[in-house]
Amino acid sequence: MRREERAKSGPAASRARWRWAVALALGMAPGASHAWEVDGDATRMQLEAFHQSFGVASHLFPRHKAEPLGWTGFEVWVDTSFLPDYAEPAVTGSLPADGLAASRVGIRKGLPKGITVGVAAGRAGDLDFLDGELEWAILRGAVTKPALAARLTVGRAEGADVYELSRWGAELMLSKGFGPLTPFVSVGVVRSEADFRPAAAAAFASRETQEVLAAGVTFSLLLPRVTVSVEQGEELQAAVRLSFGF
Repeated sequence: MRREERAKSGPAASRARWRWAVALALGMAPGASHAWEVDGDATRMQLEAFHQSFGVASHLFPRHKAEPLGWTGFEVWVDTSFLPDYAEPAVTGSLPADGLAASRVGIRKGLPKGITVGVAAGRAGDLDFLDGELEWAILRGAVTKPALAARLTVGRAEGADVYELSRWGAELMLSKGFGPLTPFVSVGVVRSEADFRPAAAAAFASRETQEVLAAGVTFSLLLPRVTVSVEQGEELQAAVRLSFGF
């Protein structure tokens, strides 16, 4: 009996891992995150459930280490996030690997006094993203010390006939380098505000404030740097980022 259970759980776990990997790869491909849209015929309850998940899943999570870039430093990046097994009826269209994918490109620039700023643009379904981030290094880190940073974000998603989203976030980040690897963690809160205009009902708004957690690791190769992370908001999602710079 135990042998049968192992035989069943082993392939199932393997399929789950491959599904996440394939979905993330699909999300990095052009157009893969554009194949769904918010359903204007969905009920208010369905639309609010969508916002509860997507409002925080679309947050610009800190997929980088907490150390400041410095006055001469900069970084350009592209990433994708993937929220698996999404079955809310407020979404129509094709979902890659049955999940919601969001893709972005962005740039981060170091400034004096441990400050780093960044902007990003992207797309998920029929929504266009625009995000900004401001980060301050409380501890810059050293060979024997971790880096600690405070981070503020602001973002907006629009373009859909049914749904518009505004977001604000505040987080603390901690990271420590070990050779070419830099693990990091973050904790914070995201406030999301949505305006809905359903086809067959009156317009309404939805507001959510949720805690967010993230953990990941950056692999500093020659070119590019690769970051993988797992992020927890309303639900668990995964993300991959490729970045270039110094």
